[in-house]
Amino acid sequence: MTTEQLYAELRILAPSVVFSARAEEDVSFEWDGYGDEPEDMEPHNVEIRAEAVHAGRLVSGSAYLGGHYMRYNEKPGDVGGYLPQLLQEAAEELKETVCDPDVISQLDAVDAFLAREMRARYDEQRAELNRA
Repeated sequence: MTTEQLYAELRILAPSVVFSARAEEDVSFEWDGYGDEPEDMEPHNVEIRAEAVHAGRLVSGSAYLGGHYMRYNEKPGDVGGYLPQLLQEAAEELKETVCDPDVISQLDAVDAFLAREMRARYDEQRAELNRA
């Protein structure tokens, strides 16, 4: 499932919740991976947010991933495959601050959907390894 398809499904499952992604260059990050540092890319901190209005105020949940390499002005996209997990973590954090049963029900549906998506991705990766 593409990033756009993932966000489209979230809009259907949780119309009361806004999911978003932002990235900010991480000037303090030092490459600690194997091999050479990726060319034409810079490390970023990515924040995934889930936001809703509760009792007349905006409440949110967030999840973060640091050291994600991106090109200048590139959108976070699938965040190296971590997007479903980050969305799930942000939704779980939001759920802790919301009392509205409709929003909680929507977030439960999001949680179940993202769990299925992560399982499908895992199964796909395992199948690829088995073919190799």
